Amino acid sequence: MQQGETMTYVAKKQPLPEKDQASIIAACDDDTDRLLVLVLLDTGLRLPEWSEIRPKNLQDAFLKVGARTLALTARTKRLLAARFGNGESRMPLRNRAAEYRLQMIAGRAGIKTKVTPDVLRRTFARNAVQGGMDPSTLRAHLNTSVEATARLFMTYDRGGGRS
Repeated sequence: MQQGETMTYVAKKQPLPEKDQASIIAACDDDTDRLLVLVLLDTGLRLPEWSEIRPKNLQDAFLKVGARTLALTARTKRLLAARFGNGESRMPLRNRAAEYRLQMIAGRAGIKTKVTPDVLRRTFARNAVQGGMDPSTLRAHLNTSVEATARLFMTYDRGGGRS
């Protein structure tokens, strides 16, 4: 690094661009695919939190996760209500199976970069900030530190400015 040049931070796992978000949703073949992709994309949950959702966690248009209460989008509420409304008591996939399934969906969508639950979490964070969510609200929603929240949705160019 030359004198006067600033270090840059670029997250290894970048959020999905809008076109890839649409592609991965369109590549969902069934309700299990849609449940996996949309719940992660619409809530920013971590994969272990996703796999631990039970019917008791649903409260009208909200999802109770630990000490947090998260608002659900209409599409996510519909999918979760359908899942648990037919007598199911847990999510359809455990963590490893969900990660594998997400890779299969991304492959069908033609997405060349690796899509992980964390990438969908970062995508949620970026979309929330672009939609006007206050960073402190986002931090509480994601249950993470201020620094970690910033890394979720900000990247820096070589000059040190936001991009």
